[in-house]
Amino acid sequence: YYNYSGAAVIWERPDTSLDESIQKLLRSGSLVAAKIDPWAQIKPPAPGKDQAAINVLTPSGLHTARGATQAFCSSPLPGQVMGPAFALMKALIEKTKK
Repeated sequence: YYNYSGAAVIWERPDTSLDESIQKLLRSGSLVAAKIDPWAQIKPPAPGKDQAAINVLTPSGLHTARGATQAFCSSPLPGQVMGPAFALMKALIEKTKK
């Protein structure tokens, strides 16, 4: 997990405690990538304040979706990824506190 502030959490899989969360995020990312065409333009800039983005790198290229964070998280397609992503992010952060 890389935070906009520059902070990061690297999971090197010392145990299997996050496997289910990781698999859920990968499955949802795969479903979303299948519904979004690969990005054919120059890579877009990082999202700004109150903006969110999903970037899924696949063999066919980068699939990306962007929007206002609140609307983005509640939309059906991006919401499929944002929920599992936030859950995994929270779990990773909790691991650093222990």
